[in-house]
Amino acid sequence: MRLLRFIGVAVAGLSLLMLWSVAPAAAHAQLIGSTPEADEVLDAAPSEIELEFNEVLIETGSTMLLIDSEGENRVAGDAVLDGRFVRADVAPDLPDGSYEIRWRVVSADGHPINGRIPFSVGAPGDPVPDEPADGGDEDEGSMTMPIVLVAGGVVVVGVVGWLVLGGRRR
Repeated sequence: MRLLRFIGVAVAGLSLLMLWSVAPAAAHAQLIGSTPEADEVLDAAPSEIELEFNEVLIETGSTMLLIDSEGENRVAGDAVLDGRFVRADVAPDLPDGSYEIRWRVVSADGHPINGRIPFSVGAPGDPVPDEPADGGDEDEGSMTMPIVLVAGGVVVVGVVGWLVLGGRRR
């Protein structure tokens, strides 16, 4: 029985050590530049918007929108991924006003990140609404890993408790 208890405590200790040592991945992609830049006021409408990240991105799940003050997407066609860059053509009839680039990309490690980049053409106009007019949803990221870690920790603690307390019962 002592050997079983020792093995249970050792497995639990190692499991908890592994859970404790799992830090959030530092390898997630990070936005390092955009054209136009955040809060920039342009004299003329851009023909293209571009985002630059610190690492190569995964195409699956990556999107980029250009939302105007009416909540309409003003990207012409689909965004194109090219290594660390995401580019999209802008509709040719872009009037003066306020805009927001809304993006979601997937890091090489599979973690989605997203953000918003406001800018204006000419004088800033009406504010950009929070939701696109087409009702498109924006994913706020994945909660899967924290849930798995917490559930795993609960299972490990439960098994250890059962082994330690079960070993004392005679």
